[in-house]
Amino acid sequence: ATYTSGTQYYTAAGASAHTWDKAANTTLYAGWKANTYPVSFNANNGSGGQSANVTATYGSAMPSISTTAPTRTGYTFMGWSTTEDGPVEYFDKEWVINLTTEDGEVINLYAVWSAKTFYVNYYWRTPLGYDYTPLMCTYDEDCFAEENDWFERENYAFTGWKCKNCAAPFDGLIKPGDNIKNITDGSSVMLEAQWE
Repeated sequence: ATYTSGTQYYTAAGASAHTWDKAANTTLYAGWKANTYPVSFNANNGSGGQSANVTATYGSAMPSISTTAPTRTGYTFMGWSTTEDGPVEYFDKEWVINLTTEDGEVINLYAVWSAKTFYVNYYWRTPLGYDYTPLMCTYDEDCFAEENDWFERENYAFTGWKCKNCAAPFDGLIKPGDNIKNITDGSSVMLEAQWE
């Protein structure tokens, strides 16, 4: 700038910053303020973990968040995504920086979940004790009780399966073909053959 009197220089917003008071050629240096942006956390059908928004600054690591991961029955927390049904983009406790270049842009992070798989162990009594066959189910997906194709008991008729520690509606007799979807929270379970 070479103006010597009667002028102003201004902020990026157009506000007066200072009256020009230089009588000679002068070099002006740009001043920069890093953009900031809010980051929100959505447990995405889960609960717990980080809930309050944080304000991040461009060029700096995102502020610390809760070290307690969110939880969801039947699922394992995998990390965070910028879309509700998207893949993991940021892993738990990962060092994160520069989620956006735009000042004030709201960044929403959604928890990413993986459904647990678990074994349904079909037990039956034999003359030598117990034997079993494990079959795998996935939480929130249909899973049907098996027929007893493994063992016969002389002078007895197979009637179904019984879970000793299951809550309703799986605390009664479970017949082959019954849908046992979400019979547990993702932990393995034992079904014992019943006879009459």
